[in-house]
Amino acid sequence: MPRQLTRRTTRSAALTAGVLAATLALAACGSDDSADDDAQATETVASETETGTEDDTTSEQEETTEDDAADAGGVAEENGEEGEFDRTEELPDGSTADIYEIDFQTYRAEIVGEDGVLGTLRADEGVDGIELNAMYVVLETDGSLHAWTDAGEQGPGTFTVDGGWEVEVTHHDDTHWEAKVSGGEAEDTITANGEDAVAHANGIYIVLTWAGVVSSHDPEAESTE
Repeated sequence: MPRQLTRRTTRSAALTAGVLAATLALAACGSDDSADDDAQATETVASETETGTEDDTTSEQEETTEDDAADAGGVAEENGEEGEFDRTEELPDGSTADIYEIDFQTYRAEIVGEDGVLGTLRADEGVDGIELNAMYVVLETDGSLHAWTDAGEQGPGTFTVDGGWEVEVTHHDDTHWEAKVSGGEAEDTITANGEDAVAHANGIYIVLTWAGVVSSHDPEAESTE
């Protein structure tokens, strides 16, 4: 949206020309009275110039603020939560992932199959993951995506996964499971309560589903296959 930045300059120039014209006209008269009138006229016009400048400055600031707000609103409306489309990746089961950039370090992925959208991932404060018919998909905050197929290990129980991590899966109720991940001095807990959860442990992705199935994946293995 164009901004009106020339109004104040034009108006000040016109008033300055008026000051010069009044001064020249009064000087031509050469009388003491004219000199007094000259001073009064100059003072009056100068006052008008100052007032006009302040009025125009306020008007310009208001217009600029309105323009900035409109521009920001347009960007928000254009991007919104949908985000800007980044790319599409094919997944191991034949479905695809449409990836969108929402903001810096914030991405969203829609898993799309023959029947439409099968699931949605959103990575903002950390990695997000999901399991879909024995296919696991994780999305990172930089927009990178990893997917693999695996039967997984059904909890409760203790399992050794990729990277040598030991995962102890415990059951709380139908859709509430926890997985204690440990290895050496490192330890973390993944909680899946009604939805799948994922952890990133030294380059290894570990997904715990809301049904108590745990699966892991080493992205480095992809480059060696």
